[in-house]
Amino acid sequence: MFVYNRDDGIEIRLSSITQAIIGNNTFVGNGKSDVSPNYSEEELSRRTRPRTAEFSIQSGNKTLQSEIPVETPKLVGLIDVKPSIDGTNFRDLEGITAFGDYLFIGDDNSREIFTVNRFTARVESRVSTEPFPGTEITLKGPEGLSLTKMKIKGKDVLAVSDDEGGFIHYFQFNPPVIEKLLSSIEINSIAGDPEGIEFVGSKLYFLYGGNNIIMVNSSNLKKHPDFPKSISFNGFWNHIAGICKYKDNLLLTSAGYDGKIKHNGESILFSADEQINKILKVWDIAPYTNDPRGVAEIDGLVYIVDGMGHGKDVETGLLNKEGLKILIFDIEINRDIKEYYHTLPLRIR
Repeated sequence: MFVYNRDDGIEIRLSSITQAIIGNNTFVGNGKSDVSPNYSEEELSRRTRPRTAEFSIQSGNKTLQSEIPVETPKLVGLIDVKPSIDGTNFRDLEGITAFGDYLFIGDDNSREIFTVNRFTARVESRVSTEPFPGTEITLKGPEGLSLTKMKIKGKDVLAVSDDEGGFIHYFQFNPPVIEKLLSSIEINSIAGDPEGIEFVGSKLYFLYGGNNIIMVNSSNLKKHPDFPKSISFNGFWNHIAGICKYKDNLLLTSAGYDGKIKHNGESILFSADEQINKILKVWDIAPYTNDPRGVAEIDGLVYIVDGMGHGKDVETGLLNKEGLKILIFDIEINRDIKEYYHTLPLRIR
């Protein structure tokens, strides 16, 4: 038994270097886990895992086409977020961002923003956006979530994109509570109905329209001359919904699910440079989720929201009571888990 006592007093136990307990789940770090797949084992066995991915990046009348090997990330954990019996919450998770021990997660079906303690997998706070308390403003779809610092007060602010309303809303928060709405900016003319968003220094990225990305100056929203760009992967369902900074590059998710049809085995995670001039790496995450949405980097690990694919069964329309999941990957596959086990959100059952 491998035992580690974290600074906050929580005891972490690993029965081996590849096993751990997160929330109420036991997983094995080699990728074979109790994560219920979004498609059957029979379907998975019939499909040959992709070895390469052909992609294209289009900007104006210029198109870059290339091919890249598909890698397999190491699943090192998951957090179950259980839906209620009547389905009134956790129906379609979208954006995710992290601040300290907390995950802020948007749900565009229940129209709420949840604050989840990533070390206990418990919901610490939830706020309705229909309308947001103390205002007349309704977020029809809280989608992308990101953190930025407001220059006026120099404090961290939660930024939330509204894909149906065409706005970015800035919220003051004191973890785990989202306290008040500070301001709202209309961005329909820039990015249509925005999904994922990410602040990287003075850059602000929007994902919209399925596979389009635009970069603007975060202070004045002036569009970069090389954008917008469109990213497509041949043989994969192209719904790019999540974006985050990872080291000096960007990580993005592409879902194999469109709300009505399951495109089994087509979900990927990929990295690109900040100018979106090149796809750097592609990882196959389809064995774990058909509907990857928001993505966040925390302590060198990659947290991916598993959205509607687990929320309801597409064929029956019934609520999947097994719940939605936040998947945790190590994409630096040559690392030993001992390098980061102390950062995992573990607890003993």
